[in-house]
This record gives sequence, C-alpha cells and structure tokens, in this order.
Amino acid sequence: MAYDPATGSISGTYWRQLTSSHGLTSAIRGCVAARTTVLWFCIAAAYTANVGAGVLKVAVNDPQGLPVANAVVTAELIQSTDPTPLAMPAGESQTVTISQKNEQFEPIVSVVRKGTVVSFPNQDDILHNVYSFSNAKKFQLPLYRDKAPTPVTFDKPGTVILGCNIHDWMVAYVYVVDTPYFRKTSDDGFVELNNLPAGSYRVRVDHPRKRKRGSTAPQTLSIGPQDTLNTEFVIALKPEWRPRKHTTQPTRGD
Repeated sequence: MAYDPATGSISGTYWRQLTSSHGLTSAIRGCVAARTTVLWFCIAAAYTANVGAGVLKVAVNDPQGLPVANAVVTAELIQSTDPTPLAMPAGESQTVTISQKNEQFEPIVSVVRKGTVVSFPNQDDILHNVYSFSNAKKFQLPLYRDKAPTPVTFDKPGTVILGCNIHDWMVAYVYVVDTPYFRKTSDDGFVELNNLPAGSYRVRVDHPRKRKRGSTAPQTLSIGPQDTLNTEFVIALKPEWRPRKHTTQPTRGD
C-alpha cells in the first residue's frame, strides 16, 4: 500500500481489503487527509472497533466441587460466524522452558501451540536426561548438567510424556495443541480465554490424571461478538502415582 503525504491518499491491495472486507471505508475516509502517524492511528482505531471478540470463562472442578489445578483448557474454532472474519492468529516463534530442578520437572504440566520450541535447562548439580516415547514427539537428549542440549520443537498435536532415564520419579506432561486459544488452570481451577472471534467452538479439558468416566465430555459452544460465556467442567481424577524417589547418592557430573 502506498501513502502520498502531499495528497493524504492511500492506495493498494491492502487498502482495498480494509475497506471492502472489514467495512471500514466510512470510518477511515475521515482520516485520509491526515499525515502518516494520525492516519495509521485512525485505521487501527476503526479496525479495532469493528472487531467484536468474545470471552470464555471456564471453571474446572472435581466431583466434590473442589478446583482442579493444572487442567488444560482448549477451544478449537469449528465454524466462524463473524461476517468479516480475521485470519487465524499465526503460530508464534517462541521458546518455552521446562526446567529440571530439585530432581523434578518444573512445571509438571505445560501446554504449548504446535511448532513451539522447548528448552530443558538443568538447574541441578547432577546429571539429567530428558526423553519421550510419546507418538506426538519421540526424542532423547543426552546426559547433561551445565549446558543444555539443543531445544526441541514440538511439531505435532498430542500429549507428550517426559521422563528422565536416571531418575524414574521425574515425570512431566506437555500438551501440544493446534489452536491459539488455550490456558492452564491455576490452583483456583479457573481460566479465561479472551479475543475469541464469533463462532462455534469445541471446548475440552485435559489433565494427566483425568478419568474418562465421571468427567465432562467436550462441549460445543457458540460465542457471539463481545459475548462473555461461562461454563464448567467436572474432571474425575485418578489417584496420583509415580515411582518413589530414590534416597541413594545422586549421579553427579565430573
């Protein structure tokens, strides 16, 4: 798109898209006499005002009504009802960190978008190894202590279970999702998904200890422009189990 400061006019493919696809012609025309900074401010303001984003608030509790932490809530857009839909947000190039500290993974549960790079720094003064045999991501890092190996790209949706070959009690979970709308519950069992375009969504909740029987099935919910929708999921949990932590002398690096 070209902008002529002498005439205050703009032209080009993007201008046509803005004025035709998003119905912003009248809102922007009042700005075309302005100079560049003011012009783009007007475009952004008109564009923002035209977009109605919904909010989804999700409470996750167990059958006794107690909040469930570390539950992964995802909303997948099934069908858009926005008359002027925007493009789905692109995957961000970012690095997520899962540390090894006090002979545990931190955090134990992570949720990342497909294509995210994950690094595994070792903050202990002992050797660690990170591996996964999960179909969504199979890999094995060498033994290391001070310098972490090359980060791992999680490029396939699914659940990835992490382990350490030396310390069997070290277990963590990475949920790789193919949607930009996701959050993990904290201790209050609550998440809020913002900036949802109007449409129908498949909303689901996962947890490492989730028991299918007694848990709420995925829900199909419709969200309108500027709607705020509240829903609840009940998650029945299996008893927590992991190998007992050894009390023998840890393996130290040279």
